[in-house]
Amino acid sequence: MWIKRAITLSPLALQHVNFSFPDCSPGTPLSANAVCDTSLDYWTRATSLVAEFTTQELINNTINTAPGVPRLGIPPYQWWTEALHGVAGSPGVNFADDVEAPYGSATNFPQIINLGATFDDALYEQVATHIANETRAFNNAGKAGLNMYSPLNINCFRDPRWGRGQETTGEDPLHMSRYAVKMVQGLQGPNQDELRLAATCKHYLAYDLEKWDGVERYQFDAQVSRQELAEFYLPQFRACVRDGKAVTLMTSYNAVNNVPPSASRYYLETLARKEWGLDKKHNYVTSDCDAVANVFDGHHYADSYVQAAADSINAGTDLNCGATYSDNLGQALEQNLTDVETIRTAVARMYASQVRLGLFDPKQGQPLRELGWEHVNTKAAQDLAYSSAAASVTLLKNNGTLPVDGATKVAVIGPYSNATFALRGNYAGPGPFAITMTEAAQRVFSQATISSANGTTISGTYNHTDAEAAMQLAKEADLVIFAGGIDPTIESEELDRATIAWPPNQLQLIHALGGMAKKMAVVQFGGGQIDGASIKADGNIGALLWAGYPGQSGALAVMDVIAGNTAPAGRLPITQYPAEYIDGLAETTMALRPNATYPGRTYKWYSGTPTYPYAHGLHYTEFKAELAQPAPYTIATAGYAEFERVATVQATITNAGQRTSDYAALVFARHTNGPAPHPNKTLVGYKKVKAIAPGESRSVEVEITQAALARGDEEGNLVLYPGKYELELDTEENVLAKTQLVLQGDQTSVVPWVKGDMS
Repeated sequence: MWIKRAITLSPLALQHVNFSFPDCSPGTPLSANAVCDTSLDYWTRATSLVAEFTTQELINNTINTAPGVPRLGIPPYQWWTEALHGVAGSPGVNFADDVEAPYGSATNFPQIINLGATFDDALYEQVATHIANETRAFNNAGKAGLNMYSPLNINCFRDPRWGRGQETTGEDPLHMSRYAVKMVQGLQGPNQDELRLAATCKHYLAYDLEKWDGVERYQFDAQVSRQELAEFYLPQFRACVRDGKAVTLMTSYNAVNNVPPSASRYYLETLARKEWGLDKKHNYVTSDCDAVANVFDGHHYADSYVQAAADSINAGTDLNCGATYSDNLGQALEQNLTDVETIRTAVARMYASQVRLGLFDPKQGQPLRELGWEHVNTKAAQDLAYSSAAASVTLLKNNGTLPVDGATKVAVIGPYSNATFALRGNYAGPGPFAITMTEAAQRVFSQATISSANGTTISGTYNHTDAEAAMQLAKEADLVIFAGGIDPTIESEELDRATIAWPPNQLQLIHALGGMAKKMAVVQFGGGQIDGASIKADGNIGALLWAGYPGQSGALAVMDVIAGNTAPAGRLPITQYPAEYIDGLAETTMALRPNATYPGRTYKWYSGTPTYPYAHGLHYTEFKAELAQPAPYTIATAGYAEFERVATVQATITNAGQRTSDYAALVFARHTNGPAPHPNKTLVGYKKVKAIAPGESRSVEVEITQAALARGDEEGNLVLYPGKYELELDTEENVLAKTQLVLQGDQTSVVPWVKGDMS
């Protein structure tokens, strides 16, 4: 097997540029071109501009580090800008060297997996809007591009070892689809002709592996059934492109059923452009960085780089992150493997996004062009970074230890006790500040004596000397907080995990501290889950919280939850499996459904017992609920299944406890309709309910659509089956209410498989 050991990305792709705006003022080379005429539509303007490019100028501008066209006054542009959870280090962002200088930092919001734990659609859009405004401020200063490569990693978190699962909202495609739409709307704004930013849906398609057992993402061929493409791998991309109206779609490194997406006419032209409407606004497709080269050297789908470049641009990959296009499209033209008009259309699509971003328009009348350094890390952004982190904190275990009342001596122990960088997760830029767990304890428990010690490292050998020093601090404390878990040295891009167990050195210290019979809480950091079964079972450990990568103010948010200043309401957006789940389980196996020798994947299909199930999350108060039974629904086809409402379920949530708290109302369906096997359950709708006071009852409506209830058949159709559907509010450990939904009529394909040549 051909193994691609490392990305071969050209240094050209990594170059930074000094951003500037095209000059349409009178007398300039551009002034006579229709691109400067704001009375015309964006496509006329873009095509008029690109019509003046020579063939070589077209080729030069098919790559992410685009040189522009100096003779026409088109400046260089870097199309690769990152802002996963805040403006981030990347070729398209030029931070000042001094973090305290203007444009030396940007707000570090919590990692996306944390946002997923909130199940709060409105929050996703709020965070995206702040990211867009800060990116605009950087762009106005010549320090960032406006065409984003993140934050929309919408590949579902299929395998718990995946190093980039932290960049996603979790393992459920309905949740991921709703996140994608809201995030695009926040990034791009309400006016499709006057964009804030150009958002990218990535990584298309079935990308959720970095490296496992010698197989790397660059040459991995994901074998996926049509049934599971329809159910799990495609819905969020359809939502992102069709419903969110994202400007850009990014192809992935891996192949899907022997075909690299960069070279797939089916996935790019048949599905994305024609079926989902990517071409309605002449939106463009970009490759992931070096993915066009992978068409040849990773997958051998093409027999040369020249053929790979031709196959990709002919299929509809407009922009190449890398230099494969600029190095090889000239030869492809000479060999009649592609044509100039195909290249011209690709470049026109890219520049059409710049017209819609207002780059060719006068500054006057564009409020976004007025944003500057004073609009970065504002008080509002800081408050949102804190509140979103607090909303994501998930209480996994609590034996009455939390919230803490009246601690006088607090020991903060563990490898996260004084961590700063690790709190951010991957794809983060320099933040304006980072509060450590120890500093947070000093602020929150201001009347107490605070001590701290690492006691051990993230991973590695247990050091008895370090551990004894930490235990001595714990001995003198009345509250012990262990802050540990995993960090980006364990999970990140190009780094999948070999185990999903807690690092044994940390676990040894945790249980030793528990044996001291102190009031003790364990805080688990990291994006992927680690098996906390022994912590769950240890009666000496009173509480376990998951904090993910909570960002610049995340430690303070966690400490406020421990102290009871904030009530926890987060939900696990992924299943916490027992450590042995991965024993003998190939990460390359893409199937979801279990069989006699295969345990299945995600909460829908896993045949074992999780340590903590998907959507688990405890509260400091007690909730009670009722679900009103919806009217029967007669199956019919009408419009998009994602918008065809089957039922509106009224949920009445009552806070029967003593503390004000948020509550994520999650409705799951169980049924045995249609052919076996049947999923364990399926998330069919959710609604975030804020600040329910003690004694208060709140009624909310949870919409259930055809697509939420439909299942894939073996041909790839999403089929809605008649029968009884048992609806449950909350997880199997804590079902608060049940009702039944009846579907009448005949089984119907509500999202038919789109036919086409997939070769």
